[in-house]
Amino acid sequence: MEHYLRESGSVACFCSEEHDDIVEIDPKAPYSVVFDPLDGSSLVDVNFAIGSIFGIYKGSEIIGRTPREQVAAGYILYGPRTIFVYSTGDGVHAFLLSDIGEFILLQEHLGIGDTAKNFSPGNLSAIHDNPGYKRALDHWLEAMTLRYSGCMVADIHHILSKGQGIFSNVGGAKYPQGKLRLIFECGPFAYLIEQAGGASSDGKVSLLDTTITACGQRTPIVVGSMKEVETVVKLLGK
Repeated sequence: MEHYLRESGSVACFCSEEHDDIVEIDPKAPYSVVFDPLDGSSLVDVNFAIGSIFGIYKGSEIIGRTPREQVAAGYILYGPRTIFVYSTGDGVHAFLLSDIGEFILLQEHLGIGDTAKNFSPGNLSAIHDNPGYKRALDHWLEAMTLRYSGCMVADIHHILSKGQGIFSNVGGAKYPQGKLRLIFECGPFAYLIEQAGGASSDGKVSLLDTTITACGQRTPIVVGSMKEVETVVKLLGK
């Protein structure tokens, strides 16, 4: 992926899971790119679904921006089918890789309902020292169904495909700010979820309004069906 970004002539800089700092390419180029080339890498040997994530910004700066300033975001899910999902600010659209190597339109304008039936809780060990997360888990266990794979791409795709659900990864003693990175994980997914009619939060505000301060910046995340996100944020804050 890095090779093609360098060769494109359109990328000023990029930030990825594989680099500690932003990598400069051409400051005069029109776009900056953030990406995680392989989400779910620990699942490769067991043949679970894995994926790639990206976000695109105009200009040559990433630090000091917010994920709301992305002009595009998306992911590719590598599973029984290879699916490409993206948004450029006009809804979320899904494409399927066909047998002849072409992506064909699978569904336009994916939407997320206000209520959720499924929950995907990351960093669940945090319930031992985060009472709010324990309250959220108890709430989910009362009436909802667990759907968690260990690959964020797959879990977010489940929400978009089913049109409902919630994903979370919040902090505990070991990871006070959560385990996930804002720039190339949470930011792109918050953009997609909100474009589909859902909501995102870091526990206080929309993740799209969180200022980027570093390439490896971590953040709590709650995304999915709007009313469920609102409920969980209240439980986390009690």
